[in-house]
Amino acid sequence: MPKKRKLKRRANGALSITQLKGNRSKPFAVRETVEMSYKQVQKYIAYFETREEAEDFIKLYDLMKKKKINKTQVQELNCDLTEQVMQTISPDMLTFKEIFNILFEEKYKYQKNSKSVQSWFSKLEAVHNKNINNITLYNLQESFDEVKKDGLGSGTLAQMKCLATNIFKYAVKHQYISRDDDYTEFIDISLKAYKDDSDGKESKNKKRSNTERRKSFTVDQVRNIMKHNTIESKYALLYIFTGCRPNELLEIDTSKIYLDVNCNDDGIKRKVSYMITGSKTDAGINRIIPIHDYIKPIITELLNEHHEYLILEQCNDIVNTYHRVYFEPLMQELGYNKVPYACRHTFTSLAKLYNVDPFARKRIVGHKANDLTDDVYTDIFINKLYMEVNKIKL
Repeated sequence: MPKKRKLKRRANGALSITQLKGNRSKPFAVRETVEMSYKQVQKYIAYFETREEAEDFIKLYDLMKKKKINKTQVQELNCDLTEQVMQTISPDMLTFKEIFNILFEEKYKYQKNSKSVQSWFSKLEAVHNKNINNITLYNLQESFDEVKKDGLGSGTLAQMKCLATNIFKYAVKHQYISRDDDYTEFIDISLKAYKDDSDGKESKNKKRSNTERRKSFTVDQVRNIMKHNTIESKYALLYIFTGCRPNELLEIDTSKIYLDVNCNDDGIKRKVSYMITGSKTDAGINRIIPIHDYIKPIITELLNEHHEYLILEQCNDIVNTYHRVYFEPLMQELGYNKVPYACRHTFTSLAKLYNVDPFARKRIVGHKANDLTDDVYTDIFINKLYMEVNKIKL
């Protein structure tokens, strides 16, 4: 008795072509092998008039599935099969809205500005139900251009762009799309085309030099900011009492913040609070920033929100986002014409005013001290930095 031929199992996801019986307009069917818990099944995914069309479909489908070609390249082929392939693959993809819902549950839900996040998302309704792998730069830009017409400010647009960036980052991370299909960095949020620029010039009386706007706040102005008690004013105070550069606080993750740590590096046991950040120069990299007692409650409050970063989630152009969304509205409300860098200069001015040790001051702001001895001195004694910064009393 001849042996019964054992059928070879197809790989999960493998495609094959079969010709269907009967009088059909598209008799050539493409089937996909799907692995079930107990057996393999053949799922019909597309139908064609000729075997050649079916074979071309499989080639294109396979390239996209294995991410050897992105959707932009597929669209550039301009063939009749492009749309069919993309529609067939689409059910495996998440929509823009589905990814937002995942991110909202994972992190945005617990943020104080969760309602604002939902509002920013709602304004991108045009792409809500599009599969993430089918969203083009044109789709994104069109959505942003539409909301520009509604008179939204640059701050809101920046936050919307940041949100879109995080949604696409999730898609890249989880391999729904390739990095080449993330177009969010190219979204133009400028408002130049939507502003009434009849004379093309600002009044000279309203415009001050950048140098003037970077000058320190006065003591009275700092006290007014302290009384304001809003999230915008709290962020500004973090800068004023740490002397950090605009990007440094925005880039610090919460794992580098230490509260009430036992320290006796100068021979006296104290509980101190500090964070590690820094950039730009050798003296500024990985430096210790003592946390002033005044801003410790603010930092504690932010840490209790359990975010990865102290102030904002990371996104493109984060410094300008902070400026537009938080700092500029605060300045307008208080009537001050300043830029974020004024906070750093304010720290230096206050440190001098309250006789903070000059070497400690230089170490905190990340400036090079005059000699090696000074560098070692301020690098070792965390207690010294903590005690010196708390000389500032307002």
